[in-house]
Amino acid sequence: MAETTGTDLVREALRGRNRKLNLAVMARNLNMSSERLDAFSEGRLALPPDTINAIVKELWNGHVVFDADADALTSANKAELTFSGIAPPPFDPASPQATQQ
Repeated sequence: MAETTGTDLVREALRGRNRKLNLAVMARNLNMSSERLDAFSEGRLALPPDTINAIVKELWNGHVVFDADADALTSANKAELTFSGIAPPPFDPASPQATQQ
């Protein structure tokens, strides 16, 4: 089975969007023709990485970016996870607190 690339995912998302809505508004926002966007979604046309990144930004509202080197989609959030507190220890049924009524 072939591995799914980031470009394949973008094409699938465009096909899904095209089934529900017309791509003309998105094409206008991206300053390209809707025929060109359709051709890309059908796999008949290759687009430069910066154009694919603009499509990704439009599709996922800036939460995802296209990595052209890896041909993959990655999260735009690069911040480290921070925790607001310390988690309690796991529940132990043998502990004295568990048997108190």
